Amino acid sequence: MTAPTRMPWMTRTLTCLLVAGAALTLTPAPAHAAGATSIVLTREAGGEALLTDYPTVGRPVTGRSYHDTIVSTALSAVRSDGTTSRGAFASFSTTTYSFDAAGTYVEGAQTSGYADGAAVLLTVDRSLRSARLRATVPATRCDQGVCNDLGTVLLTVDWTGTGVTTRTAGRQYLHDGKTTVTSWTAGETRSAQATVGPFGSTTAASLWWGTSQQRTVPSMVR
Repeated sequence: MTAPTRMPWMTRTLTCLLVAGAALTLTPAPAHAAGATSIVLTREAGGEALLTDYPTVGRPVTGRSYHDTIVSTALSAVRSDGTTSRGAFASFSTTTYSFDAAGTYVEGAQTSGYADGAAVLLTVDRSLRSARLRATVPATRCDQGVCNDLGTVLLTVDWTGTGVTTRTAGRQYLHDGKTTVTSWTAGETRSAQATVGPFGSTTAASLWWGTSQQRTVPSMVR
């Protein structure tokens, strides 16, 4: 009999990291008024943590429930036309699953939650040495299409950076005949270990920060 086919944990891990990286991608926007140059400056930082009790050695036990949990959080400050807006969010998602006697993956309940604004307190060290999250998150549990509110969960995460810091930078230029958009991005990521309440500890975690600037110039003033 072939080995059980597990839900693509690594694919979901990559997806989580791409979501964080997507925060550094700029979407060109027209100037706010004819003849006006628009400059948008964005600064963001965040972290992820991935936890699982799926066995790293050997085969999963038939009928036993396993759990994959993804935690993601970020804070941002966006300055546009002299006005700065700030925000933060935190989310988690836990999937329960098992395997039958034939090794077939069987998905169980999913529990998830999302919070933003004043419910989220996040600090990230600029050098990515550490980060701390405290968030009160409304949670929902869904099983076979039936969902129930679980009240709030106190989501706590403490990260410690452990790996090499990877730096990225880029520049984009776009001209569509009406406007010219020039964008700059820069950022860093670092692998980390994390203690996640109420879920446990993991070495499958990361910290990141990024900054970007987008300058949009109408063709008439170029």
